[in-house]
Amino acid sequence: MHLSQPILTFKQTFPGTMKPNPIHLLLIEDNPEFVQTLKKEYLSGDLDLQYRHAASLHEASQLIAREIPDVILLDLNLPDSNGFETLKRTRESWPDLPVVVLTASGVSGKKALELGAQDFLTKQELLRYDGALLHRALGYAIDRKQLEKEKLESEILLLEAMNNAPVSILVLRMRDRKVIFVNDRFCQTLGYEREIVLGSHSGGTDPFPPVALQKILMESLREGRETRNMALQFPTKEGKIADFILHVNQANVGGEPCIIAIANDISLRVRAETELEKERFFNERILETMGSILGVIDREGNLVRFNRAGEQISGYSAGELIGKKFWEVVVPPEMREAMQEEFPGLLLEKNLHTVEGPWIDKQGRTHIISWTFSNLPDESGQTRFVITSGVDVTEQRKLDVSLMQAFVDGEENERKRMAEELHDGIGPVISGSILNLESIDPACLDEQQHQKLETAKSLLKRAARETREISHNLTPSGLQDFGLVSALEDLCHQSQTEQGPEISFQTSGNPGRFSTQTELGLYRIAQELVANALHHARAREISVQLIRRDPLLVLMVEDDGIGFHFPPDQTEGLGLHNIRTRARALSGTVNIDSTPGKGTAITVEIPLI
Repeated sequence: MHLSQPILTFKQTFPGTMKPNPIHLLLIEDNPEFVQTLKKEYLSGDLDLQYRHAASLHEASQLIAREIPDVILLDLNLPDSNGFETLKRTRESWPDLPVVVLTASGVSGKKALELGAQDFLTKQELLRYDGALLHRALGYAIDRKQLEKEKLESEILLLEAMNNAPVSILVLRMRDRKVIFVNDRFCQTLGYEREIVLGSHSGGTDPFPPVALQKILMESLREGRETRNMALQFPTKEGKIADFILHVNQANVGGEPCIIAIANDISLRVRAETELEKERFFNERILETMGSILGVIDREGNLVRFNRAGEQISGYSAGELIGKKFWEVVVPPEMREAMQEEFPGLLLEKNLHTVEGPWIDKQGRTHIISWTFSNLPDESGQTRFVITSGVDVTEQRKLDVSLMQAFVDGEENERKRMAEELHDGIGPVISGSILNLESIDPACLDEQQHQKLETAKSLLKRAARETREISHNLTPSGLQDFGLVSALEDLCHQSQTEQGPEISFQTSGNPGRFSTQTELGLYRIAQELVANALHHARAREISVQLIRRDPLLVLMVEDDGIGFHFPPDQTEGLGLHNIRTRARALSGTVNIDSTPGKGTAITVEIPLI
């Protein structure tokens, strides 16, 4: 530890005790008559004193080398030293011994106190009063010296603590504005050697303190005020900039008024904050320039972040949406209650998940947004924020629907063409064949020929009936004439057989009539689902339901059959593929719920927009 500085050093040579009993006195006096008088009057008898006498500093040095006294009674004029130089040499030689100076007057005695003596006595007053004055002065000197030592020791401990402190500390003496203490951390942080810093003069031409610190120290010195939590930048010796939080206060150090500057180096924190701000700005630029919507939602469902792409697509400014429940503004009114109920479940999601849904902009237009959700947890693992990004796929979905509708229309046109060919081509041929066979006179045939004729007519009639059924299935005329409800009732009735499962049909919500595309699409889906249940489910009951639940039209086909397990990586069959294609052509969705041994429920939802 380096504690070299002008006023705070001391040499500890001898231990001290307060008021020893008896007091061991060393009298340094070259006047034998005064010594004899003092010995006769005070240094023998009842006073609790033990003394030795030296006539010079040299002789005193020899005596002290053999035995250390408790206190020195010192005459300033000696053969080998004279005046206050005597006191100076005495203190330098034995700094831990208390000294009482013998003087000729009170003026010189006060000067002796300034130079470090613990007390003084004039020879006249010493001879005038009894020995109690001498004993009291010696005891007081011993006490004062001990207190000075203890105070200095406590200051040394304080300086050690200051020197080892994790913050930078500088002490400026107010009397001459010089730096009298600086700790290791200050020197290490700013790169200055201690020898340069100690003794440097605030406000002068010295390289230390730095100008910014000089200004604060001088203001504190001039105004007598305390400075706390001031952010400053100091240049290091190498010219780099160090950031500090500065505290400046006034206090007595070593008995003198001083200014104490405590500087906490926050350079690393400032650099980290600067880098963090750069990273934040970089991320901000990315988020603001990306083409997809970015939203951040808190645990209560409030929108706390909304980027520029979201503003452009929604028509709302971030200020209009932040702080509001997201489902109260951009979610269609008929879906808000359901979204509010589903949000707590969203907080429990651990993995990325995607969903598509409608979004209402400020002008009331509907957009189809493909959302990706990710949850950001807090320290406890609970969801703190939901991060969502969305891509406007409205035009893409319109194109998809157009392409799928074109495919469906092509298929329907082909079905219609085939139905017309069956009705106008094969149908009349079969009917003519039946008429020709019926024109044969049975009397012209033997029994075997008659049996073959009847078999031929039966087969042709069956072919005619099945041809009509195929033609009907290809283009159900009742669908166009009477609507989807009537067509589905007819489908269930036509599919019912004596040995087959019970097929029921129900409606809810007053379905009514819909567009030709919607009715034909749902009818084809129902045909496929009922056929699949009949051929594969081994069910006892099949239920077909048509439910209007604005803004959706729902078709649900359930059975109590054997169910199935469909692995995610398995390719769907042609039937399911056709069902999904037709549903997408109507902007709808298909949900399959099936468990082996517990039946199957397939739900198709079509938006009524």
